Amino acid sequence: MSRLLAGLALALLPALAVGQPASGPASQPASVPSARERELERELRELRERQQELARRLGELSERQNALEEASAEAHTPKERTFNLYGFFDFNFQAWWIERDVLGGGMIGEQPTFVFGNLNTYLDFKPLSDWRMLAEIRFLLSPLGDVASFESSALGSRFARVRTTTIDRVNFGQSFDYGSIEIERATLEWKRWEWLTIGAGLFLTPYGIWNIDHGSPTQLQTSAPLLYLYQAFPERQLGLFVRGTVHVRDLRLEYTLSLSNGRGPSNALQDVDWDKALGARLAAAGEARSLSWQAGVSWYWGTYTNTKQTVTLAPFDLEVVPTVKYRELALGADLTLRRPPFELNWELHANWRNYDDGHRPILLLPGLDNFIPFAQELATQFALHLNQLAPDRMMWGTNLIVAYRLPIRAIDLRAFASFCWIDPDDNYVEDNFLSVTVGLNWRIRGAVVIKASYDLGHWPHKLPEPRIFFGSENVHRIGTQLAVAF
Repeated sequence: MSRLLAGLALALLPALAVGQPASGPASQPASVPSARERELERELRELRERQQELARRLGELSERQNALEEASAEAHTPKERTFNLYGFFDFNFQAWWIERDVLGGGMIGEQPTFVFGNLNTYLDFKPLSDWRMLAEIRFLLSPLGDVASFESSALGSRFARVRTTTIDRVNFGQSFDYGSIEIERATLEWKRWEWLTIGAGLFLTPYGIWNIDHGSPTQLQTSAPLLYLYQAFPERQLGLFVRGTVHVRDLRLEYTLSLSNGRGPSNALQDVDWDKALGARLAAAGEARSLSWQAGVSWYWGTYTNTKQTVTLAPFDLEVVPTVKYRELALGADLTLRRPPFELNWELHANWRNYDDGHRPILLLPGLDNFIPFAQELATQFALHLNQLAPDRMMWGTNLIVAYRLPIRAIDLRAFASFCWIDPDDNYVEDNFLSVTVGLNWRIRGAVVIKASYDLGHWPHKLPEPRIFFGSENVHRIGTQLAVAF
């Protein structure tokens, strides 16, 4: 472009020279111009007009060049770095009632209580226009006061609670109870096009509805559906993922592929076997008149391995021996329908677990292999006396939530009901579980939500003897929640 402008400037030099007055002796008295002189005057006027036209065009070309240079500089200059901090918090009140209880009430606690729920903070940073770092950190007061073990002369155990009291090194002489943190996710993503995002780190497994968006202000219920308690899919994984979005007419298609350490005793830190887990999700969304919908299917395959390390002194050696090993396949499906004032959410999870014959664990009580830690410990101690090994099994469950926005002006108040059915182990029918929840969800100006619900848990089949966990076929819970997004 600069060469073109220089050429145009050189082309104008003769015209400029013609327009300059000639130096010389004093001019003679004017005479009648000849035909030749009139012709020269005409050519001079044309040259001046051409000079003006070329100057105008030269100015336009110069402006275009400057605009192109500015656009090119902006395109190749990284955008300003952005950092955002946001999150959510919820405060809860709940009360349990367990009919004809043997042990469950003692572990859960039937006394009405306030509960510190979720305090989740998102760290969202874009160092470059195509890169994004996202971390979600949950702050907890746990494990203060958790039951570490029960006292039992038959099992040879003593009662103990977890203590987290320590000295305050700044305020000398004072002490405090420290809590804990949970890294929900921490990923680094590169995205140049909408159809391709490549990421690495600790990511939430893309399955279901709640696991993808678990912020308490966005959920209808006060807690996650019980279906997620049994973790047909791992809640999070450490590895690589690829995802993207494609639009086909009015249809939005989303896909995710993942490669990770899979499930394991230390999967978020390291993999203890050579097998890697594979995952995939495909979702579609669209609108038809006043109905909006989204449907998705999820898939996961991986190997779980737990090991023990044995040291020998003569000769000195460290041996790593597998203790538990199984392969698992998980499938999931979900559907969301919204047609004001109605909303419907449905999920289905299934998991198949096949053990290696030489690495089967001790059989726990049905339905307790994914339950709270002290229940696992108690069940393990009890199972050691039975000396039975766990069989291969299939777990499946489904959850349905229906909501209706009440026709009250200026108030976003929704009534909802949910139904959940879970079969934790297809080798038994006694552990089949039904949960029914009804409640209200009041959204105050978008950021603050108040919820109240009643839950009924029911075992439709006679529980196995001895009833070491729940001696009741019914469990009741009343819960309220105040949640805010910031």
